[in-house]
Parts: sequence; structure tokens; C-alpha cells
Amino acid sequence: MKKFWKLILILTMVGTSAHADLYDVTGIPVRAERDTVQEARQAAITDAQTEAFWSLMNKMVAPDDVARISLPDEATLTDFVQNVSVADEKMTATKYMANNFFFFFSSQKN
Repeated sequence: MKKFWKLILILTMVGTSAHADLYDVTGIPVRAERDTVQEARQAAITDAQTEAFWSLMNKMVAPDDVARISLPDEATLTDFVQNVSVADEKMTATKYMANNFFFFFSSQKN
């Protein structure tokens, strides 16, 4: 009986991990140039969120159905983002670059 519960515990942990990975979208390079670095950063984040959304849809939805999905408005899309991490962030007076933007989408709102 102990072996049974250990197996259930392991399967639960593996299932939770796999479920969480389903909503992870990683490795999105961003580059933007605007009048100021703040404007460039905001534009890069907006573009990366859009790219991450489509990447997530391509992971979760059948290819024939992806074309029927509409891009949510920016506020709704931002609500889908649970956490963001940035790697290799570089800035100049008018440019913003980050080699790895990581977006984690959640299946439920916090």
C-alpha cells in the first residue's frame, strides 16, 4: 500500500510540473528602437507578449484552429501574464534589447 501512495505522489508531482510547463513560453528575443529607451522597452514588451501569446496558442491549440483565434486586446493579454523574466538586457538612449524574455501564462488568474 505504501508503494501505491508513493506512486500517486510521484505522478501528481510529474503531472503538476508538466501542466506548469505547458504555460511557459521561453526564449523570445526582443529588440526595439524608439525616441527614448522607456518607449523602446514598452514596445519590446508589447511585441514579446504578442509573440508569446501566439507561441502558446501554437502549443495548445490544433493548427487548423489557431487561425480562428483573435489576438486579445493589450489589457487582456497583460492579464494572462503571470511572471516575466529578462536575460541579457541591454539599453542605449533609444534602443532596448533582451535576448531571452520568459513569459509564464497561467491557466487561472491569481
